[in-house]
Amino acid sequence: MFSLSDFEQFAQQSLSSDAWSYYSSGAGLQQTMKDNEAAFLRYRLRPRVLRDVSAVDTRTSILGNANDFPVCVGVTAMHKLGHDDGELAARHEPNQ
Repeated sequence: MFSLSDFEQFAQQSLSSDAWSYYSSGAGLQQTMKDNEAAFLRYRLRPRVLRDVSAVDTRTSILGNANDFPVCVGVTAMHKLGHDDGELAARHEPNQ
């Protein structure tokens, strides 16, 4: 995976249609979701060019906080739609 849209496509292919419908939608007219998507389109992570890519470093600072990998997942519910352990699976660190 190279981008968040790759992650989204993987999720759509991996989840049941009910789970995908739940996780990929918003409440009501989905206005808050649309506004959030529009707001985040204004932000860019601009990598330095012509750098040695044999030792890639994704570290950055977001609002003054160090972040090793600047991808975050927002709060969700109904984890059991995506994992048999449900909310219990969320207590673990990512990639464990």
